[in-house]
Amino acid sequence: MNLFILTVLLLMNVRGKKFDSDYCPSLDNLWKFNCSNKELKWSNLVKLELNVRASNYLDLSNNMFSTEPQGEIIKNLSFNLFKQLNSTLNLSSNQFGQIESHAFYYTSFIIEDPKGLELNKSGLKILELNELDLSNNSFQMIPWNSVKNLYKLVTLRLSQNPIKKLDMGDMTDSSDTYFVKFSNLYLNNSLVEYVNPAVFDLVKNLKLLDLSGNQIKYIDNFSNKGLTSLYLFNNPLKCDCRLLWFKKFLLKKKSKSDDYKNSRQTCLGNLKTINKNYIVETKNLFVNTTNFLITNSVLPTYDLTADVALKQINIEDIEDNNFFCDLKIKNHIKNLGFYKDKLLKIRLNCEVEGFPTPYVKWLMGSKDVVRDLESSDSFLTHSETKRGNLTFKVHSSLTMSLDYPIRQEEISCIAFYMSDSRPSSIPKPIYAKQGVVFNIINRSKEEYFINQTLSSLNFTELTYLPSVQRNIFKDQPLIYYIIFGILFLFCFFVIILASVCLIRHKRAVKKTE
Repeated sequence: MNLFILTVLLLMNVRGKKFDSDYCPSLDNLWKFNCSNKELKWSNLVKLELNVRASNYLDLSNNMFSTEPQGEIIKNLSFNLFKQLNSTLNLSSNQFGQIESHAFYYTSFIIEDPKGLELNKSGLKILELNELDLSNNSFQMIPWNSVKNLYKLVTLRLSQNPIKKLDMGDMTDSSDTYFVKFSNLYLNNSLVEYVNPAVFDLVKNLKLLDLSGNQIKYIDNFSNKGLTSLYLFNNPLKCDCRLLWFKKFLLKKKSKSDDYKNSRQTCLGNLKTINKNYIVETKNLFVNTTNFLITNSVLPTYDLTADVALKQINIEDIEDNNFFCDLKIKNHIKNLGFYKDKLLKIRLNCEVEGFPTPYVKWLMGSKDVVRDLESSDSFLTHSETKRGNLTFKVHSSLTMSLDYPIRQEEISCIAFYMSDSRPSSIPKPIYAKQGVVFNIINRSKEEYFINQTLSSLNFTELTYLPSVQRNIFKDQPLIYYIIFGILFLFCFFVIILASVCLIRHKRAVKKTE
């Protein structure tokens, strides 16, 4: 085919049709042309010389396509004239933001008006591109759906686009026939904040991913996805446990690849730790011999920027156990039941998640429950630690007997990391200690327990334990029983009246018969 086109060109020159080589100069050979910065538009692509249209490499970057109506859209059959394109198509710096589904298709004949073509006809063929450059345009998502049928595509360049997520983009379906040879994706110097791991199920053969110069703080573990090159330079990565896998990835690649040997990948580490207890939630437990009511108050958070000291730290210099993750703490309360309408025991549960292994301590006031109080029969603690995919989870509980003389006690579940006395250049969590406070308040019958607690309107949550709801009317004023009795009698008389009316109606029907 190339020989045929060359013959045609020679014949054209013989007939006196001169080719302007300065308009789209050839690069390395006759079939590789640079048409960048030529003020080209969609309407005058057809004016390009035949040998340019027969190129297998074409640079159309930095032109004026967007100045035409809907010029920011790469439309159906936009490249119908370029049937020989099988290497690289460069469309960078053109303000493109959208690609229609059949943009890279062509037919065996010249089309004057692509709008009149039915795209479902069997004459359509797709360009055999192996590289497509869409960098420095206006794409807000990756146009997977528009390039999925470029079955020979190896490299897609989308750097310097306002793309905020590396995800499935506009992809509407999936198939093993898509992206079979696709292995290189460049998204450097964009606005990417998040990488969805599901994208690796779409492009299963991805080997190189360049995400440098973005806004990524956290990134999931991709070490088992077959990547051989991952670039995350110049991102505000946070030095926490979600980055530990990347340290291991870097060390492995440095031993095998020259690309990583002289590189220095950093993350933002906090060098200042707040050692005082940070209470994230307070629960008030109002108890007496027959009732148990909980009110919950979530404490407001505040700006932490004044409490941290961030510094860029070389990822490879951080020891594994210093990739801290901020503590997460949850709690719930279990009623261990009644005996002869008397509340006997409650269990306070504290679930803590973090990395490395967090520790949990129970305090009553300033007393350590394990050290100072567990020798009595009124308190019993239990802890269990499990390793998750990324963090350690510690479940700790305090079983408390209400025979213990309680009027009002403050019991705290404190989660913390062991203090580190080594130099301050080691990253640390912002809060070394977090906790939940349980205020246990004993109320006697004479204090109208439920009425008092229901009037506490400043709490965000009000909860009865299910096993206590059967006692909800116990110890209430007499007016509640009077109202209940009146409602019962009213319903009873209504049923009697309806029955009498039904009987009279049946008798009347029989008389008429």
